[in-house]
Amino acid sequence: GLSEFIRQKGADVDAENLNYRAGDQYLSHAVGKTNQRIYFLDETGRSYALPISSLPSARGLGEPLSSKLAPASGVAFIQVYLDDEESELIAASSSGYGFKTQVKQLDTNAKAGKSFLSVPEKSKALPLISAQNMTHLAVLSSAGRLLIIDLSELPNLNKGKGNKLIQLEAKEQILSMTTLNLDEIIQVVAGQQHLKLKGDDLQKYMGKRASKGHLLPRGYQKANKLLIQR
Repeated sequence: GLSEFIRQKGADVDAENLNYRAGDQYLSHAVGKTNQRIYFLDETGRSYALPISSLPSARGLGEPLSSKLAPASGVAFIQVYLDDEESELIAASSSGYGFKTQVKQLDTNAKAGKSFLSVPEKSKALPLISAQNMTHLAVLSSAGRLLIIDLSELPNLNKGKGNKLIQLEAKEQILSMTTLNLDEIIQVVAGQQHLKLKGDDLQKYMGKRASKGHLLPRGYQKANKLLIQR
């Protein structure tokens, strides 16, 4: 479920079909220039950074990140992230808390990373999403509820737990999030089914930060992913 994080266009590399070592598979990729720094997020919410120029070339099978970084034992990386340092992004955990920040706040020289997103017990960090030039955030819960909130309601933080994005019941979690502008179309993915929401349909799910959202139609209450049709 973590291979959906392909954000940038314009690269002619088919990242998902490169050669991988036996047992390895595609997770995440990003597009940038060799003079930039590249960031990594682990499941506990720690961020890491490396200069792109220090990474091995694509001619080989790559090197394990553990040769350059030192996450805690048994902790997995969930994402690679690359954008301009001043660009806005959203950081959030599956427990329903998150905040707005800038890409440069991910930066660190520590091999063990830095405490960036505080992740409550029994939850995990969600992949970071760009908020640059976006006005709203859509949040999908495991109970099949959707909430769309105005990004101006989110706190701007350098790190931490953030504020409550959506009101969750016991054992309920955030499954997926996306940023959007209200002239765009949200695709709600439930297995092979896709529900498209746009215009007035989106208004039904709009609410204040920390509210409950609205139950999706029958047949979409087991949805697990939100996409934006661009």
